[in-house]
Amino acid sequence: MVCIFPLAVMGCMGPKYSIPLPASNTEGQNESMLEFLNIYPEEFKLSQHIIMKVKGKEYEFIGYLVVKGKKGFRALAFGEMGGKIFDFLEWDGKREVVTKPDAMSSSPLFDGVIGDISHLYDSGQFEDAFTSMNNGNMMILVLRKQGNRVAEYNFSKGGNLKLSMEALDGRLVREVKYEDFRLYPGWAKPLPSRITLINHRWHYELRIELFKIDVGPVDEKIFLNNKKE
Repeated sequence: MVCIFPLAVMGCMGPKYSIPLPASNTEGQNESMLEFLNIYPEEFKLSQHIIMKVKGKEYEFIGYLVVKGKKGFRALAFGEMGGKIFDFLEWDGKREVVTKPDAMSSSPLFDGVIGDISHLYDSGQFEDAFTSMNNGNMMILVLRKQGNRVAEYNFSKGGNLKLSMEALDGRLVREVKYEDFRLYPGWAKPLPSRITLINHRWHYELRIELFKIDVGPVDEKIFLNNKKE
C-alpha cells in the first residue's frame, strides 16, 4: 500500500453556517443536554476500522485511540500490512504529529484529522452553551468555543446523538453522522457503532466502525512521545 494521501495542501472555506436561535423556556435543559453529550467514560481505549476517502480513492486502517479525561488523547492508525502509518498526540492543549508519511504535509493532520478526533471524543472547553430546536423537532445543543468556533450537537428525543458539526468564522469545518447505537461490554451507555465524518476544509471523508471499547484507567506513559524508540 502506497501511503501518500492527496489531501489538499491549502485548506478551503466550507459552506456557510448559521448559529441556531436559542430556544425559549429552557431553564435547566443545558445541564441535561450536556449529559447527553457525555456518552464516553472519562478514560478509555478504542479499536476501530477506519476508511478515509480522498478524491475518489479509499484508504483502510485499523485505528487505536486512547483518551484520558480532559487531558488529551493518542491515536494510532495501522495499514493493511500492519505498519504504523499515523501517530497523533494531543495533551494539555498541545498537538503533535508523531508519525506520518514523509511526503505528506502536517497541516491537514493538525487542523484536520486531530481536530476531527477532538470533536468526536472530547467536547473540550467552551465559553457558553445553549439549547435550540430544529424543524424536525430534534433537540440541539450549541457550544461557543474560543477563537470564534461553534460546535453543534443534534439529539433524538431519546437522547442519542444523531448529528454534529463544527464551524469557524461562520463556515462549516466538519459534519458528522452517528448511527447504529449499541451496548459494548464494560460500559453502560450505548455508543455509535458507525460514524461518518465529512471534513469540508480539507476535503475528505472518514467512515469509522467501532470494534471494542476498554474502560480506563489509562497509564499516562502512553502519552509520552516515544518516536525515537
